[in-house]
Amino acid sequence: MEMKIVQIILNLQCLAIFLSFFFSIKLYRLNWKNGMKYFSIYHFVAFIMAIPFFLMFNGFSKFSHLHEINNYTLLFGFLFLALFMIFNMPNKKGRQLLITLFIILFSLLIFNIFKNDLDKSVQNSQAFAINCFGLLIFSIIYFLKLFKVIPEKRITTDPTFWVVIGVFSFSIISSPLLIVTGFFYKIDPVNRFLILVGLMPSLGFITLHFFLIKAILCTKKLQ
Repeated sequence: MEMKIVQIILNLQCLAIFLSFFFSIKLYRLNWKNGMKYFSIYHFVAFIMAIPFFLMFNGFSKFSHLHEINNYTLLFGFLFLALFMIFNMPNKKGRQLLITLFIILFSLLIFNIFKNDLDKSVQNSQAFAINCFGLLIFSIIYFLKLFKVIPEKRITTDPTFWVVIGVFSFSIISSPLLIVTGFFYKIDPVNRFLILVGLMPSLGFITLHFFLIKAILCTKKLQ
C-alpha cells in the first residue's frame, strides 16, 4: 500500500513538472515581463530532468546516473531560482544582501555535493537541505522588502509574486520534514511512516509547479 502511494505522489510530481512545461511552451511567444520570459529555461530543464525519473518510477527503464542527475537538478534549481529573485528584488539593498547570501549558499551547495560524491544514493539530503533553507531565506527576504514598497498595482497580478510564493511553499513543505527523515532514515530505513513522510519534498515540488502555472497565467493576462 505504501509503495502505491509513493508511486502516485512521484508521478504527480512529474505530471506537475510536465504541465508547467507545456503551459510555458504554449505561451513562449508572449513578451513576458519582469524576467518571466527567461523562466521557460527553468521549465525546459525541469522537464528534461524529470523524464528519467518518470520512466524509472513506472518501471520502463533503469538509469545508472540518477545520483548525478539529482545533483545537477539541485544546482540548477537553486542557481536559477535564487538569481531570479535577485534580479527581481524591488530595492538595491535587498539585492546586495541576496547576492552575498547567494555566494555563500551556492558555495556550500557545491562543496557539499562534491564532498558527498562518493555516496551514490539518489538523494543527497544535506545538499537538498541547503537548497531548501537557502531558497526559504531568499523568499522571506524578498517578501520583507516587497511589502515595504508601495506597489503601483496589485501584487497578485505580478507573475514574479506567484513564483516566489511557489518557492516559499516548496521550501516550507520540504525543509523541516526532510531533516527529520534524513536523520531517522539511517536508523530505520524501512520505517513505513518515514517512507511516507519522505514524500513531502515531492508534494513541495507539486505545489511549486502549480504556482509556476499560476505565474504563467498571470503573465498572459498582462499582455
